[in-house]
Amino acid sequence: MSIALNQTDEQDQITRIVLCGSVDVCTAAELRTALLDALAGGKEIEIATGEATGFDVTAHQLLWAARRESRRAGLKLTLSGLQSGVWESSLAELGMEEAEGFS
Repeated sequence: MSIALNQTDEQDQITRIVLCGSVDVCTAAELRTALLDALAGGKEIEIATGEATGFDVTAHQLLWAARRESRRAGLKLTLSGLQSGVWESSLAELGMEEAEGFS
């Protein structure tokens, strides 16, 4: 698993976080730091998940908390590039099939 926070220039209004591999408790500290840095940047946040192969409960908790904090700050946070079924199956494994999706 790797996490990359793509710093943007002043003209770009989006901060991108790129997730690869399994996003789980082993990478929680790295993901938390990337999310906090992105939120502190004050720009729209895009979390690119096209190369993610799975999400555990820790990953879901961090992403939902980041979404909540982005809304409080008036920032848009989106997930992009979800592989077919990876996000949904991880929600199903957690019993969260009915959870509201990211916009």
